[in-house]
Amino acid sequence: MPASRSQTPTASAVLFGPALIALLCVIYALAGIVGHDPWKNTDAVNLAIAHSFATAPASLGHPTWLVPMLAGEPWLHNPPLYHWISAGLGNLLDTFLPWHDAARLASSLFLLLGLLLISLSARGFHGREAGYIAPLLAIGSLGLLIPAHDSQPAIAAFAATSGVFAALAWWPLYPRRCALGLGLAVGLGFLAAGLESLMLNVSITFVALLFPTWRRVARESWLISLGIGSALALLWPLALNEFAPKLLDPWLAQELERLFSRPSVDIRRIELLIWGTWPVLPLSAWTLWLNRRQLLLGRHLIPLFAVLASLLLYFVADEANEVIPVMIVALAILGSAEAGRLRRGAANAFDWFGCITLTLFMGVVWLAGISILTGQPARIAKNFTKFAPDFHPELSWFALTAAVIATGFWIYMLLSAKRSPWRATSRWAVGIVCLSTLISCLMMPWVDHEKSYRSVAAGLRQQLGPNPGCIERSGVGSGQRASLYYFADLQTQLPGSAGNCRFRLVQAGSGAVAQIPGWRFTKEFFRPGDRKERLRLYQRNSD
Repeated sequence: MPASRSQTPTASAVLFGPALIALLCVIYALAGIVGHDPWKNTDAVNLAIAHSFATAPASLGHPTWLVPMLAGEPWLHNPPLYHWISAGLGNLLDTFLPWHDAARLASSLFLLLGLLLISLSARGFHGREAGYIAPLLAIGSLGLLIPAHDSQPAIAAFAATSGVFAALAWWPLYPRRCALGLGLAVGLGFLAAGLESLMLNVSITFVALLFPTWRRVARESWLISLGIGSALALLWPLALNEFAPKLLDPWLAQELERLFSRPSVDIRRIELLIWGTWPVLPLSAWTLWLNRRQLLLGRHLIPLFAVLASLLLYFVADEANEVIPVMIVALAILGSAEAGRLRRGAANAFDWFGCITLTLFMGVVWLAGISILTGQPARIAKNFTKFAPDFHPELSWFALTAAVIATGFWIYMLLSAKRSPWRATSRWAVGIVCLSTLISCLMMPWVDHEKSYRSVAAGLRQQLGPNPGCIERSGVGSGQRASLYYFADLQTQLPGSAGNCRFRLVQAGSGAVAQIPGWRFTKEFFRPGDRKERLRLYQRNSD
């Protein structure tokens, strides 16, 4: 039920107004989203799928908007809503931006929508000031950095779960409006992220129904939510069954396998969970501790259940990092309730740690950027040259100016931020925004040169000639396939699926070239400075 202001610190305790918070969120959403090629794995894969929607021929045997395709083959990892939006933005804005940059803006749109809905959720559950701090907690979470700036449907699931919480938070006051919002959030979440998002959001809703506050208010509105959510969720599977029925069972089997696979609890996942949920996880734990005698209240139990449910999904998911964004939604809402009531010693320690750590990292980024641009200090510049030997830096006055402004704002925050219960969490969020801006402005061209497959795809296309025919593949990963398709319109097939191909592409390490009976080695391709990965091209002996 919407909280009163007395449940949270006073308005004067909030460090930023809504306009500055919105500006920080926009800067965070845009910093690093453009200005670089598709990077493997998820970024390249999802951009290639979106590009296939934008350019697919009409001869596929099903509507071109229906089946996500990766380099000519169905890719059933997620339903296609995110890729539809991405393809639409790519086509709409490619006059002003490279197609992949324009398409990647879908992540920024879903991120900003999710942050707005998180703010509404926290305000509804815990009061106005919690609504201010919740989006700052979200953008300050380390686990959101990569999904928010990659092309991936996980950020659409982030927005959908945020919508579920916003609808539930305000349901007692505006049941009919919230019924519409809840149905849209559940249905669109499924269309973006599949059964994982559907199960999580539906289970959160069922937990809310355990409380009379939600169950007894406008019961007919729940039918509205059910109808809207069901209609949207069934839209794509029914279309798939109608136009591409052979793909329905494989998609459903893959979804169920991901949901009910055996949990994998290993040190890598635990480490990722710890740093990915910093600092919202300890702040949420603090909220639960302060309210340990009120945990059965809906405003605490509903997000707590969401955290536990997403934690279960995290340990069974193939890609655990894709679950962290939806976990951050619930953690940010929980943490916003009491982040302003940290004990003075804990708040000062967190603030000191954030200021020292983020300032140190910003200094390192400046040193790296200067050495990349000028070649000095020579010892440091040598390390960057080693990983990107053919990189030729160019000075961008716009990027340099943005980096100086971000650094200046951080220095201002260090010296002038007023004492406030929210100072530690607010300053941490500002530091993350400034740091991500610095990396985007000072290091992005170098990182892009190292990670992009553009030169690999161009070299392979030149070696193959204008009419290479089919190309067999062996061990070529999805990220590489996506990059070759996007940059050079090259598609590969599994051995035996397309007859006797003239060429064979093998992904291998940097060791000796393997001899394959019936094939002769032609050439190998690799990114500048890449010491581990090679794409080796073979030609059939009969050609």
